[in-house]
Amino acid sequence: MKKTVLSSVVVGSILALCAAPGYAGPNDSLTWVAAPYIFIPSVDASFNDRSGSGSPDVGEGESDIMDKLDSGFLGHLETQGDNWGMFGDMMFLGLGDDRDGNLVSIESELDAGIYEFAAVWSPGEERYRGFEAFAGLRYIDLELQLDFDPVNPALDSRSVDSDESYSDFLIGARYTVPLSDNWALTMRADGSFGDTEGTFNASGLFAWKLGPGALAFGYRYFTGELESEAGNTLDIDLYGPEIGYAFIW
Repeated sequence: MKKTVLSSVVVGSILALCAAPGYAGPNDSLTWVAAPYIFIPSVDASFNDRSGSGSPDVGEGESDIMDKLDSGFLGHLETQGDNWGMFGDMMFLGLGDDRDGNLVSIESELDAGIYEFAAVWSPGEERYRGFEAFAGLRYIDLELQLDFDPVNPALDSRSVDSDESYSDFLIGARYTVPLSDNWALTMRADGSFGDTEGTFNASGLFAWKLGPGALAFGYRYFTGELESEAGNTLDIDLYGPEIGYAFIW
């Protein structure tokens, strides 16, 4: 796949920056974390027509369809007690691109919503410290439109319009290690399986205690393969740096 770093910057509302150095001890009330942030991603998306129409057609086979992000909204809200917590996460992306090839031009639009709901088990003595495991649901909703316009005027144009949703079981873990009184590092990895062919997400975030919360920055990678009822597959990768401020109360 072609990989291109985007110049667009996505400003979201809430990020899982649960790496803030010690701010809550046992027997306190619930601790909440929310953070505005900026995400600067690269996007790879390829479409593979496996519908098997029986004859060669414009747009059949694998095509790199886009690497441009038009808009995005990402949000994460989490609460935790001494040993248990829960979070909800939303990532909505609007993608689009126009590509001119030697044989065909491709105009693509993709709206992707990725929603997560999970319970968190935190066995350590301090909240958001050490090893934590989580499990729940990852729900993905996609609307994809592709227009294939052949260079040869003797060939007919072709369009693909797909609206699909997928429900996966989500399981993962994260580990937060304090680096000093004011610094910490959180590493997270998770995967999901079910209706999709599989998704994987990984991130690493540094947090610096500042005021009532923490300034956090790091890197995130998400990849997934999704198959439609017609047998077509969409492969999508999102990766890039992120930075934000985690409000903690």
